[in-house]
Amino acid sequence: MLRTIIQNSKFRYFVFTALAILCLFAQTSIAQQQTLRVAAWAGSYTDCMVNTISDFEKEYNVKVEFIPSSSEAILSKAMTNQIDVGFTEPQFSKIGEAQGLWAKLEAEDIPNINRLVDFAKMSDYTLVTDFGIYGIAYNPKYVEQPTSWEVLWDPKYKDKVAIDSFSLESIELMILMARQYGGDEYNIDPGFEKMAELSKNVRFFVESHPQLLTAFKNEDIWFALWSAGRVIWAIGEGANVDFAIPEEGTYAMISAVNVVKNSPNVELAKKFVNWRLSDPPQQEYAKVTKYVPVVKDIELPPEVANVMPTEEEIERIQMSDLEYITSVYDEWYERWTREVAVR
Repeated sequence: MLRTIIQNSKFRYFVFTALAILCLFAQTSIAQQQTLRVAAWAGSYTDCMVNTISDFEKEYNVKVEFIPSSSEAILSKAMTNQIDVGFTEPQFSKIGEAQGLWAKLEAEDIPNINRLVDFAKMSDYTLVTDFGIYGIAYNPKYVEQPTSWEVLWDPKYKDKVAIDSFSLESIELMILMARQYGGDEYNIDPGFEKMAELSKNVRFFVESHPQLLTAFKNEDIWFALWSAGRVIWAIGEGANVDFAIPEEGTYAMISAVNVVKNSPNVELAKKFVNWRLSDPPQQEYAKVTKYVPVVKDIELPPEVANVMPTEEEIERIQMSDLEYITSVYDEWYERWTREVAVR
Protein backbone atom coordinates (compact mmCIF):
# COMPACT_ATOMS: atom_id res chain seq x y z
CA MET A 1 0.00 0.00 0.00
CA LEU A 2 2.73 2.42 1.01
CA ARG A 3 4.71 1.45 -2.11
CA THR A 4 1.65 2.18 -4.27
CA ILE A 5 1.16 5.60 -2.71
CA ILE A 6 4.82 6.44 -3.28
CA GLN A 7 4.68 5.26 -6.89
CA ASN A 8 1.50 7.26 -7.51
CA SER A 9 3.08 10.32 -5.95
CA LYS A 10 6.12 9.94 -8.19
CA PHE A 11 3.84 9.61 -11.21
CA ARG A 12 1.84 12.71 -10.26
CA TYR A 13 5.09 14.61 -9.71
CA PHE A 14 6.30 13.56 -13.14
CA VAL A 15 3.04 14.63 -14.81
CA PHE A 16 2.94 17.98 -13.02
CA THR A 17 6.58 18.64 -13.86
CA ALA A 18 6.03 17.78 -17.53
CA LEU A 19 2.98 20.03 -17.70
CA ALA A 20 4.88 22.87 -16.06
CA ILE A 21 7.70 22.53 -18.58
CA LEU A 22 5.24 22.51 -21.49
CA CYS A 23 3.48 25.59 -20.17
CA LEU A 24 6.79 27.37 -19.69
CA PHE A 25 7.84 26.45 -23.23
CA ALA A 26 4.55 27.71 -24.65
CA GLN A 27 4.80 30.97 -22.73
CA THR A 28 8.38 31.42 -23.91
CA SER A 29 7.38 30.83 -27.54
CA ILE A 30 4.58 33.36 -27.29
CA ALA A 31 6.83 35.86 -25.61
CA GLN A 32 9.43 35.47 -28.34
CA GLN A 33 6.96 36.21 -31.14
CA GLN A 34 7.68 39.69 -32.44
CA THR A 35 5.25 42.22 -33.80
CA LEU A 36 6.24 44.06 -36.97
CA ARG A 37 4.43 47.35 -37.55
CA VAL A 38 3.81 48.10 -41.22
CA ALA A 39 2.09 51.31 -42.33
CA ALA A 40 0.49 51.43 -45.78
CA TRP A 41 -2.49 52.80 -47.67
CA ALA A 42 -5.83 51.32 -46.68
CA GLY A 43 -8.02 49.23 -48.96
CA SER A 44 -6.75 46.93 -51.69
CA TYR A 45 -3.12 47.95 -51.17
CA THR A 46 -3.01 46.59 -47.64
CA ASP A 47 -5.41 43.74 -48.47
CA CYS A 48 -2.94 42.28 -50.98
CA MET A 49 -0.33 41.95 -48.25
CA VAL A 50 -2.81 40.58 -45.74
CA ASN A 51 -3.82 37.91 -48.27
CA THR A 52 -0.24 36.67 -48.74
CA ILE A 53 1.56 37.32 -45.44
CA SER A 54 0.88 34.06 -43.58
CA ASP A 55 3.98 32.19 -44.83
CA PHE A 56 6.22 35.09 -43.81
CA GLU A 57 4.66 35.20 -40.34
CA LYS A 58 5.15 31.46 -39.87
CA GLU A 59 8.73 31.47 -41.13
CA TYR A 60 9.87 34.24 -38.80
CA ASN A 61 7.43 33.67 -35.89
CA VAL A 62 6.13 37.21 -36.24
CA LYS A 63 2.77 38.94 -36.22
CA VAL A 64 2.60 41.67 -38.85
CA GLU A 65 0.38 44.54 -37.76
CA PHE A 66 -0.83 46.59 -40.72
CA ILE A 67 -1.56 50.23 -39.90
CA PRO A 68 -3.69 52.11 -42.48
CA SER A 69 -2.00 55.46 -43.05
CA SER A 70 -1.52 58.28 -45.53
CA SER A 71 1.98 59.14 -46.69
CA GLU A 72 1.99 62.23 -44.48
CA ALA A 73 0.97 60.17 -41.45
CA ILE A 74 3.64 57.57 -42.20
CA LEU A 75 6.34 60.23 -42.03
CA SER A 76 5.00 61.38 -38.68
CA LYS A 77 4.85 57.83 -37.33
CA ALA A 78 8.41 57.17 -38.50
CA MET A 79 9.66 60.27 -36.70
CA THR A 80 8.12 59.08 -33.44
CA ASN A 81 9.18 55.44 -33.94
CA GLN A 82 5.61 54.12 -34.11
CA ILE A 83 6.25 51.91 -37.15
CA ASP A 84 8.97 49.64 -38.53
CA VAL A 85 8.15 49.76 -42.26
CA GLY A 86 6.36 52.41 -44.30
CA PHE A 87 4.93 52.47 -47.82
CA THR A 88 4.73 56.00 -49.19
CA GLU A 89 4.71 58.06 -52.34
CA PRO A 90 8.32 58.73 -53.47
CA GLN A 91 8.39 62.40 -52.53
CA PHE A 92 7.68 61.48 -48.91
CA SER A 93 10.44 58.87 -49.02
CA LYS A 94 12.77 61.63 -50.16
CA ILE A 95 11.66 63.88 -47.31
CA GLY A 96 12.40 61.02 -44.91
CA GLU A 97 15.83 60.52 -46.47
CA ALA A 98 16.64 64.19 -45.96
CA GLN A 99 15.65 63.84 -42.30
CA GLY A 100 17.74 60.69 -41.81
CA LEU A 101 14.71 58.52 -40.95
CA TRP A 102 15.47 55.43 -43.02
CA ALA A 103 17.81 52.46 -42.72
CA LYS A 104 20.05 51.53 -45.63
CA LEU A 105 18.65 48.78 -47.87
CA GLU A 106 21.28 46.48 -49.40
CA ALA A 107 21.24 43.22 -51.36
CA GLU A 108 23.17 41.52 -48.57
CA ASP A 109 20.07 41.80 -46.38
CA ILE A 110 17.48 41.94 -49.16
CA PRO A 111 18.52 39.47 -51.91
CA ASN A 112 15.52 40.32 -54.11
CA ILE A 113 17.10 43.70 -54.79
CA ASN A 114 19.14 41.82 -57.39
CA ARG A 115 15.91 41.03 -59.27
CA LEU A 116 14.65 44.61 -59.46
CA VAL A 117 14.36 46.62 -62.65
CA ASP A 118 16.81 49.50 -62.59
CA PHE A 119 14.47 52.38 -61.76
CA ALA A 120 13.08 50.46 -58.74
CA LYS A 121 16.37 51.08 -56.91
CA MET A 122 15.54 54.69 -56.17
CA SER A 123 18.36 55.17 -53.66
CA ASP A 124 20.30 53.36 -50.93
CA TYR A 125 17.31 53.94 -48.63
CA THR A 126 14.23 53.69 -50.88
CA LEU A 127 12.96 50.90 -53.13
CA VAL A 128 9.99 50.79 -55.50
CA THR A 129 7.64 47.87 -54.83
CA ASP A 130 5.21 48.31 -57.76
CA PHE A 131 3.86 51.00 -60.05
CA GLY A 132 0.84 51.99 -62.09
CA ILE A 133 0.57 54.16 -65.17
CA TYR A 134 -1.44 57.38 -65.29
CA GLY A 135 -3.47 58.52 -68.24
CA ILE A 136 -6.87 59.90 -69.12
CA ALA A 137 -9.95 58.07 -67.91
CA TYR A 138 -12.87 58.91 -70.19
CA ASN A 139 -16.53 58.05 -70.77
CA PRO A 140 -16.75 56.45 -74.24
CA LYS A 141 -20.49 57.17 -74.34
CA TYR A 142 -19.84 60.89 -74.76
CA VAL A 143 -16.30 61.29 -76.12
CA GLU A 144 -13.89 59.50 -78.42
CA GLN A 145 -10.62 58.05 -77.17
CA PRO A 146 -8.37 61.04 -76.46
CA THR A 147 -4.90 61.15 -78.01
CA SER A 148 -3.59 64.27 -76.24
CA TRP A 149 -3.66 65.73 -72.75
CA GLU A 150 -4.86 68.95 -74.36
CA VAL A 151 -8.40 67.57 -74.57
CA LEU A 152 -8.76 68.33 -70.85
CA TRP A 153 -8.37 72.03 -71.67
CA ASP A 154 -11.04 72.11 -74.40
CA PRO A 155 -13.66 74.74 -73.35
CA LYS A 156 -16.51 72.53 -74.53
CA TYR A 157 -15.71 70.14 -71.64
CA LYS A 158 -16.17 72.74 -68.91
CA ASP A 159 -17.30 71.02 -65.68
CA LYS A 160 -16.70 67.59 -67.23
CA VAL A 161 -13.13 67.14 -65.94
CA ALA A 162 -11.77 65.98 -62.58
CA ILE A 163 -8.15 65.99 -61.45
CA ASP A 164 -6.38 65.37 -58.17
CA SER A 165 -5.91 68.18 -55.75
CA PHE A 166 -2.28 69.04 -54.99
CA SER A 167 -0.53 65.65 -55.04
CA LEU A 168 2.30 63.95 -56.89
CA GLU A 169 -0.16 62.97 -59.64
CA SER A 170 -1.22 66.55 -60.35
CA ILE A 171 2.35 67.78 -59.87
CA GLU A 172 3.57 65.34 -62.53
CA LEU A 173 0.86 66.51 -64.96
CA MET A 174 1.90 70.10 -64.29
CA ILE A 175 5.54 69.25 -65.04
CA LEU A 176 4.57 67.32 -68.18
CA MET A 177 2.66 70.33 -69.47
CA ALA A 178 5.49 72.69 -68.49
CA ARG A 179 7.76 70.62 -70.75
CA GLN A 180 5.26 71.00 -73.60
CA TYR A 181 5.43 74.79 -73.26
CA GLY A 182 9.15 75.43 -72.85
CA GLY A 183 9.65 74.69 -69.17
CA ASP A 184 10.26 71.76 -66.83
CA GLU A 185 10.36 71.13 -63.08
CA TYR A 186 13.13 73.72 -62.74
CA ASN A 187 11.15 76.28 -64.75
CA ILE A 188 7.62 75.52 -63.62
CA ASP A 189 5.88 78.78 -64.56
CA PRO A 190 4.43 77.40 -67.85
CA GLY A 191 3.06 74.44 -65.91
CA PHE A 192 1.30 76.59 -63.32
CA GLU A 193 -0.19 78.72 -66.10
CA LYS A 194 -1.59 75.60 -67.80
CA MET A 195 -3.01 74.18 -64.57
CA ALA A 196 -4.67 77.51 -63.78
CA GLU A 197 -6.31 77.36 -67.22
CA LEU A 198 -7.35 73.74 -66.64
CA SER A 199 -9.03 74.60 -63.35
CA LYS A 200 -11.72 76.44 -65.35
CA ASN A 201 -12.84 73.06 -66.74
CA VAL A 202 -12.54 71.18 -63.44
CA ARG A 203 -15.84 70.14 -61.84
CA PHE A 204 -14.07 69.05 -58.64
CA PHE A 205 -10.65 68.17 -57.29
CA VAL A 206 -10.52 64.47 -56.45
CA GLU A 207 -10.12 63.47 -52.83
CA SER A 208 -10.67 59.70 -53.12
CA HIS A 209 -11.10 56.89 -55.65
CA PRO A 210 -14.69 56.12 -54.55
CA GLN A 211 -15.57 59.78 -55.20
CA LEU A 212 -14.26 59.49 -58.76
CA LEU A 213 -16.02 56.16 -59.28
CA THR A 214 -19.34 57.67 -58.25
CA ALA A 215 -18.82 60.65 -60.57
CA PHE A 216 -18.24 58.37 -63.56
CA LYS A 217 -21.22 56.17 -62.65
CA ASN A 218 -23.45 59.24 -62.41
CA GLU A 219 -21.95 60.65 -65.63
CA ASP A 220 -21.10 63.88 -63.80
CA ILE A 221 -17.70 63.91 -65.51
CA TRP A 222 -16.38 62.62 -68.82
CA PHE A 223 -12.63 62.94 -68.20
CA ALA A 224 -10.31 62.40 -65.25
CA LEU A 225 -6.67 61.92 -64.38
CA TRP A 226 -6.54 58.28 -63.21
CA SER A 227 -4.38 55.17 -63.28
CA ALA A 228 -4.91 52.19 -65.57
CA GLY A 229 -5.42 49.85 -62.62
CA ARG A 230 -8.08 52.06 -61.07
CA VAL A 231 -9.93 52.30 -64.39
CA ILE A 232 -10.00 48.50 -64.63
CA TRP A 233 -11.32 48.45 -61.06
CA ALA A 234 -13.99 51.05 -61.93
CA ILE A 235 -15.12 49.00 -64.95
CA GLY A 236 -15.54 46.03 -62.64
CA GLU A 237 -17.66 48.24 -60.37
CA GLY A 238 -20.02 49.04 -63.23
CA ALA A 239 -18.72 52.41 -64.43
CA ASN A 240 -18.77 53.23 -68.15
CA VAL A 241 -15.14 54.31 -68.42
CA ASP A 242 -12.08 53.57 -70.53
CA PHE A 243 -8.40 54.52 -70.45
CA ALA A 244 -5.95 56.20 -72.83
CA ILE A 245 -2.28 57.14 -72.66
CA PRO A 246 -1.77 60.45 -74.51
CA GLU A 247 0.83 60.79 -77.25
CA GLU A 248 2.85 63.37 -75.25
CA GLY A 249 3.72 60.65 -72.77
CA THR A 250 2.71 59.91 -69.20
CA TYR A 251 4.10 59.20 -65.75
CA ALA A 252 4.02 56.46 -63.16
CA MET A 253 2.14 56.06 -59.91
CA ILE A 254 4.95 54.71 -57.75
CA SER A 255 4.77 52.85 -54.43
CA ALA A 256 7.95 53.16 -52.38
CA VAL A 257 9.03 51.32 -49.23
CA ASN A 258 11.36 52.32 -46.40
CA VAL A 259 12.59 50.77 -43.16
CA VAL A 260 12.70 53.05 -40.12
CA LYS A 261 16.31 53.38 -38.98
CA ASN A 262 15.54 53.58 -35.26
CA SER A 263 13.12 50.66 -35.31
CA PRO A 264 13.84 47.91 -32.74
CA ASN A 265 13.11 45.42 -35.54
CA VAL A 266 15.33 46.67 -38.36
CA GLU A 267 16.63 43.25 -39.43
CA LEU A 268 13.17 41.71 -39.40
CA ALA A 269 11.84 44.74 -41.30
CA LYS A 270 14.42 44.15 -44.02
CA LYS A 271 13.30 40.53 -44.26
CA PHE A 272 9.76 41.82 -44.72
CA VAL A 273 10.89 44.09 -47.57
CA ASN A 274 12.59 41.11 -49.20
CA TRP A 275 9.32 39.16 -48.88
CA ARG A 276 7.39 42.11 -50.38
CA LEU A 277 9.62 41.86 -53.46
CA SER A 278 9.07 38.11 -53.78
CA ASP A 279 6.71 36.48 -56.27
CA PRO A 280 3.53 35.87 -54.19
CA PRO A 281 2.85 39.51 -53.21
CA GLN A 282 4.08 40.83 -56.56
CA GLN A 283 1.67 38.49 -58.36
CA GLU A 284 -1.17 39.38 -55.97
CA TYR A 285 -0.78 43.11 -56.66
CA ALA A 286 -0.71 42.51 -60.41
CA LYS A 287 -3.86 40.40 -60.16
CA VAL A 288 -5.89 42.58 -57.78
CA THR A 289 -4.72 46.16 -58.38
CA LYS A 290 -3.17 45.76 -61.88
CA TYR A 291 0.02 47.40 -60.57
CA VAL A 292 3.10 46.44 -62.53
CA PRO A 293 5.63 44.16 -60.76
CA VAL A 294 9.18 45.48 -60.41
CA VAL A 295 11.03 42.15 -60.50
CA LYS A 296 12.47 41.04 -63.83
CA ASP A 297 11.77 37.33 -63.98
CA ILE A 298 8.26 37.06 -62.56
CA GLU A 299 5.62 34.91 -64.25
CA LEU A 300 2.02 36.12 -64.44
CA PRO A 301 -1.10 34.22 -65.52
CA PRO A 302 -2.16 35.14 -69.09
CA GLU A 303 -5.32 36.92 -67.93
CA VAL A 304 -3.18 39.17 -65.69
CA ALA A 305 -0.30 39.64 -68.13
CA ASN A 306 -2.77 40.77 -70.82
CA VAL A 307 -3.82 43.86 -68.82
CA MET A 308 -0.29 44.94 -67.92
CA PRO A 309 1.12 47.97 -69.80
CA THR A 310 3.00 47.20 -72.99
CA GLU A 311 6.74 47.86 -73.31
CA GLU A 312 5.93 50.75 -75.65
CA GLU A 313 3.62 52.30 -73.04
CA ILE A 314 6.20 51.89 -70.29
CA GLU A 315 8.81 53.58 -72.49
CA ARG A 316 6.55 56.65 -72.67
CA ILE A 317 6.77 57.13 -68.90
CA GLN A 318 8.52 60.36 -67.96
CA MET A 319 10.43 60.64 -64.70
CA SER A 320 10.88 63.90 -62.80
CA ASP A 321 13.52 65.00 -60.30
CA LEU A 322 11.83 63.96 -57.05
CA GLU A 323 14.55 65.38 -54.85
CA TYR A 324 14.05 68.79 -56.42
CA ILE A 325 10.25 68.48 -56.17
CA THR A 326 10.65 67.68 -52.48
CA SER A 327 12.76 70.80 -51.95
CA VAL A 328 10.07 73.08 -53.45
CA TYR A 329 6.99 71.12 -52.35
CA ASP A 330 5.77 73.62 -49.72
CA GLU A 331 6.40 76.57 -52.02
CA TRP A 332 4.47 74.91 -54.86
CA TYR A 333 1.63 73.97 -52.53
CA GLU A 334 1.13 77.59 -51.52
CA ARG A 335 1.29 78.68 -55.16
CA TRP A 336 -1.18 75.94 -56.19
CA THR A 337 -3.59 77.16 -53.51
CA ARG A 338 -3.37 80.73 -54.82
CA GLU A 339 -3.35 80.11 -58.57
CA VAL A 340 -5.07 76.77 -59.26
CA ALA A 341 -7.35 75.71 -56.41
CA VAL A 342 -9.10 79.10 -56.20
CA ARG A 343 -10.63 78.67 -59.69
